[in-house]
Parts: sequence; structure tokens; C-alpha cells
Amino acid sequence: MAILTISASTGYAVGECIGAPHSFNGRTRRSVFWAVNVGAAAIAGAIILIPGVPLLSIALNANVLATVLLPVALVFLIILASDRQLMGRWANSP
Repeated sequence: MAILTISASTGYAVGECIGAPHSFNGRTRRSVFWAVNVGAAAIAGAIILIPGVPLLSIALNANVLATVLLPVALVFLIILASDRQLMGRWANSP
């Protein structure tokens, strides 16, 4: 389940960054969203299938990294949400 969630969110993020259409309802041919989605799932599946890979260590390290980066991402999101030029009337108030 995590492979599907992470690959889909990666596809959405890449599509948003490069301005390409990003939707499960879009065409599958020549779609950056679908290519990234399937590619991320394939890479994750390939890593899991490598014999002898410490899967618990990979999972724990990924969670530790996410926990360490969360405060940085939260501050960045608050700064973005408070920018009146970017958010317009929906910006955070002081």
C-alpha cells in the first residue's frame, strides 16, 4: 500500500513542478505522471526484492528522516502560507 501511495504522490509532485498534467484520469500514453508513478513503484519493488536487504532498517531510517525533516517542512509551509503576494486573500494573518 505504501508503494502505491508514495509513487502516486511523487507523480503528482513531479507533474506539478514541471507543469505537466497530473491525474489518474489522464491518458497513459506520453504522461509524465504515469511514467513517474510506475517508475517509482518499480524502483521500490526492485529494492524490496533484493535478497538480504535489511527491510526493517530501511523502514526505520525512512521514518527517522521524515521526522527530522518535518519541522523544516512545516516552517517552510508556514512561510509560504503567510506570503500575501503568493496566497492573496487566503494568506495567514499575523
